[in-house]
Formats: sequence, C-alpha cells, structure tokens
Amino acid sequence: MLNAALSGKLYAGNPHVRFDEKGVALEKPRHGSLLSADRIASKCLWVLGVIVGVVFGTQAARLTYVGTDGGNWTASNVWKTETGEACSWTDGNTAVISNVSVKLPSNVTVEGLEWSTKAKKTLTGNGKLTIGAGGIINGGSSEVNLNPAGGIHLSASQTWKTSGTSKRMLCLDGGRSVTAASGITITVSGGLEVRWAANGSLTSSETMYFTGSSYFSPAASRGLGSPTLIFDGYRNGANWISSYGESTDSRNWEKMASKLVLRNGACIKLHRASKFNIPEIVVDGTGDKTSTIKPATSGTPLSMLAAETHFDVAENCSLSFDVPFAESGVSAKIVKDGLGSLTVTTSNSYSGGLEVLKGKMTLSSSGAEGTGPVSVASGATLRLAQGITVRQAAIPAGTIELNGGNVVMTEDAEITQEDDKTECLHVDILAKHIGG
Repeated sequence: MLNAALSGKLYAGNPHVRFDEKGVALEKPRHGSLLSADRIASKCLWVLGVIVGVVFGTQAARLTYVGTDGGNWTASNVWKTETGEACSWTDGNTAVISNVSVKLPSNVTVEGLEWSTKAKKTLTGNGKLTIGAGGIINGGSSEVNLNPAGGIHLSASQTWKTSGTSKRMLCLDGGRSVTAASGITITVSGGLEVRWAANGSLTSSETMYFTGSSYFSPAASRGLGSPTLIFDGYRNGANWISSYGESTDSRNWEKMASKLVLRNGACIKLHRASKFNIPEIVVDGTGDKTSTIKPATSGTPLSMLAAETHFDVAENCSLSFDVPFAESGVSAKIVKDGLGSLTVTTSNSYSGGLEVLKGKMTLSSSGAEGTGPVSVASGATLRLAQGITVRQAAIPAGTIELNGGNVVMTEDAEITQEDDKTECLHVDILAKHIGG
C-alpha cells in the first residue's frame, strides 16, 4: 500500500495522474524485489494512466487563470490546477477566467471556455483560439468579447450558454474569422445573447441552433456563412433575429444561412433594412405550429438577393410573413412549398413571380403577390382576402379562393366557374377578369 499522496508532475496521457518526484515507499519492504519502490510506483501509475487514457479517453483538466488583467495567456505560471498548484497553460484543457481580460499571443486550443465577469472583458492578441466540445459558458453578469486576430475555430459540436437564467452577452467581434469542423452543431441556450460581428465561414453542413431564451444579434455586413440556422421556441414574444447599432444602419444578410428553420412557435423580428439571401425558410412542424416573421418597426423593407426564396411550411403548420419584399440585383421569385399555410400581409415589389406548389397561400394585402406572374399548381390553393386583386394570374391546375377578391388573368389563362359561383376557380374556359 502506498503511504504518500502523489502531488508531482502531470502525466502527459492523463492530467489527473501525477508522478511524485520525491518517490513513495511501500509500507513493508519486500525482499527479493527486482524493482525499487519508486520504480514500482511509477510503473503502476504509468499502466493506470494508459488504461484510463485508452479506455475512457483523456479527460480535460480545469485550469484557472490567475494572471493580471490584460496579461498573456501563455505566460509562465499564470494558471493554477484544480488542486491549487501554479502551472503554465497546456492545450486541451478547459480554461476558467474571472473578471479579467487576457491576451492571446499565439495559437491556443481549449476543450472549453468558462468566463465569469461583472464588467466587459475581452480576449485579444495575435493568436487563434480553437474551442472543443466543452463550448463556452458566460458565468458572469456582463459581456465576454472574443476578438483574437488569428480568429476562432470550432473543432467539435458544442454548447454556448450562461450559468444562470439572466441575460448575458457573448460577442464575437472585430470582423475576425470564425471557422468550424465539418458537420458540427453549435447550440446556444439559456439567456445568452450572441452578438455576431465576425466573418463566419460555416458551411451548409453545419448548424447554428438557438433555443430557450437565447438571442441572436448580427452586426451590419457580418454573417455566419451558409449554415442551417434554427430558432426553437418562443422568447418573450419573439425568438429574435435582431441587429444592433444605429437605427439608420442597413443590415445585410448576404452571408447568414442557407436555410432558416422555425420550430416550436419561433417568432423572428428583423430589425431595420436588410438585404436577405436565405433561399429556404422552413416551418418544420415541431411543437407549436404557428410562427411569424415580422419587422421590428413598421415598413422595414427586405431586399431579396436570391433568385428564388422557398417557403416550406409543414402540414398543419402556419407561417405569417409580415415584412415587405423587395429585390436587389435580381428578379426575385417567391415559391410556396409544403402542405401547410403561408400568409403574406404586406404589399411587395418583387418581380420574379409567385408560385404556389403545395398547401395554401393567403394574400391579405393589396400587392402581396408582387409585380410578376402568379401560378398555382395542382392540389395547391391561393386564397385572397376581401378586396385583394391578383394580376397576371396563370393558373394551370390549382384553386383560387376569392373571398371577395378579384383575379385578372393573363390572356391565355382558362378558368371555370363551379356551380355558378366564383368562390373557387379551376382551369377550363377563356376569361380575363373574375370577381368574387
């Protein structure tokens, strides 16, 4: 039996295994031993370290920063172990920082980052920060600002969160590069607001997932890249996509996502003028099945940059889109897909046309269909609110519910009145104008 605790150097294969440089002794000497007590103890610990490392994987240690405010991350002995011993930083561990700013002079890899602060604190310097599966925790009451010149790399799926329920901020600042390993998911939860002022290079194989009371605030001309962006849940009336800064600034969503997914009643607010380049918007049918996209202020325009924007609303789900459409540099087209219902409540000026492929689409404002041609596919329905007139309608096989609205057909369109009524229209005979 060993009669002394080990407190020496970290074993490289497992940070929780240490070698005692002073040696240890056995309680009773064993005659005829070919190895000294020191060597026996070292051999046993080496074998134990190998077994733990192979079977369970190396477990990251938590190292706490004890250097000065604004000090260097990689300076000697500015960290301490969980047992209180001074040490220098070793890559692959979890960094714990409290109420100080830190400089990153060279590249550093952390398993996780836990930062508690009562006032805004920053990570600066020329290095790159790589963050593993431990993710980021803001455990304080103020902002943690990550601004390393070398950028940030996310090497594994991870969660960014607060340690409590109150709102706290994580800012990725300075237009720095943010990259990610292929196929990972970044989950943002708790009361964390992510203020995104970085240049993201996430691809369509990665996912940015906001849940609970989390909040996303992108800066002008910055973006995530092209990941799937998911908002899950209903946050104080809105699971907001917002923008910070002066109210006169435009907000460009040219590099934000390849797909926007709303679930569990997520409600999106778009703050101020935006250029919008998300080609697919999905309501996936999970949980609460009613979602809304609306402006933070009345009349906020949305310039469509994609040639086609698809709204895929799942069966028994609905989406109300309350932001006016425009277009920028393209002839933008809106396509309604999915068996659920899409309602457009604003007058729009996009010219590429409206195509209803599946489910039901409701136009509740004059000019909601834009200025281009309108078509309704077989099995789909276009519903008009009272007094709404749709022009340039070419209806090959679908249904229009007039409800007091009007349809002005293209010259080659053919329509049938069913049972001497014009509440539902189908294709058959030549006509140019039908009123409800």
